[in-house]
Amino acid sequence: MKPEIIKSRFRMMAHQIIPRQALEHLREEHVKIFLCEPNPDKWPEELGHLKQYVQENMDA
Repeated sequence: MKPEIIKSRFRMMAHQIIPRQALEHLREEHVKIFLCEPNPDKWPEELGHLKQYVQENMDA
């Protein structure tokens, strides 16, 4: 079963609430984790700089 995308995170990316520069260096699997894993504490360290956006927009 595929993990479900958290729509608010997708919107933050699509509307560039998260700056493109913050996403450019991420690998595909990290983007998938950001979009699907509701708990930022389970994210790899490569996503640490994105936690601020999730905490501001409590979306899990």
